[in-house]
Amino acid sequence: MTTDPPGPKVLESTQASPVLGGRPKKPDLHVSGHRIETLERTALLLLLVAICILFSVLPESRAQFASVGDFRNIASDVVVGGVLALAAIVPLVAGEFAFTARLPLEIAALNTAGFMVPLDQSRVDAIHAGLGTGLLIGAVNGYLVAVRGLNSFIITFAVATIVTGLIELYANGTSILVPGNALTTFGLIGSRWLGVPQALYAFALLALLSWYVLDHTPIGRYWHAVGSNRSAATLVGLPVRRLTFQSFIASGVLASAAGILYVAQQGSATPNVGQGYVLPAYAAVFLGATVFKIGRFNVWGTIVAVLFVAIGSTGMVFAGLAPWVQSVFQGAVLIIALGITKVIGRRRGTGVALAGPRL
Repeated sequence: MTTDPPGPKVLESTQASPVLGGRPKKPDLHVSGHRIETLERTALLLLLVAICILFSVLPESRAQFASVGDFRNIASDVVVGGVLALAAIVPLVAGEFAFTARLPLEIAALNTAGFMVPLDQSRVDAIHAGLGTGLLIGAVNGYLVAVRGLNSFIITFAVATIVTGLIELYANGTSILVPGNALTTFGLIGSRWLGVPQALYAFALLALLSWYVLDHTPIGRYWHAVGSNRSAATLVGLPVRRLTFQSFIASGVLASAAGILYVAQQGSATPNVGQGYVLPAYAAVFLGATVFKIGRFNVWGTIVAVLFVAIGSTGMVFAGLAPWVQSVFQGAVLIIALGITKVIGRRRGTGVALAGPRL
């Protein structure tokens, strides 16, 4: 039997020291995964900065693109399309697709201009008429989809076809010119506050309101729940039909606000003007689901995507590319955005962004 020698005992570790020739420490997978996730969330923002730098240094576009005035023009140009993109978000969050997003824009523009010119009504009444138009179209779509249970893509496409014919009947193919007043002065690029076009403040206000409602109110959370899993939302007692109906109304009102801003900026209302805004708006919405809140439609991601599409299209014009390149660019952006959200959704096991709309 042996005994330990007297004196203080020293506890020796049986593990090899990583510094003195032991096994190297494993890489921190959590930190690596966090960096990758951060890159995914901000990739579009970095790409936006990259194309701004690209068009600022290209000889063909440098002279026109790098000035503050050009950036003001681009910012002013995104107002109508940006608000229309906000209008498209709400039904998509709730799991539906509103093909008619452009119609409230067109009819609200015509009604707002028509109330001010032929009917000689006040600007306030004209704005109320424009917003009421969007509310009415949203209510019709909401009733057919939520109450009658019809497919949102098919029924909104049918409603769009009908309303397009009514717009032609109402406008008879002519534009309504609005004389200079407080509304049109507000929308002019030269009308600025702190150096920023005033119409851009209206866009920012609507974006803040949309973000707050979607992310910080019960109805916004309910819309997300319905869009993520309709069956589960029904089981927990959410009024799915009512929420779907309300999403179409909110979309219609936002789209009509885009129409009023169009009149303010252009000083006129033209039939079928919304056709030029639809593809960029939906491209921005789906592309926005690849940034910040990946796999989910979100307001700030959509705004970054709106700027990306607008700056990309404008930069191509300044670079002297043919007009058809813009259409190809916008369509390609939409396809790429759908592909990215699908891949990320599958990898994360969510698929929220594309599982929502019942096409």
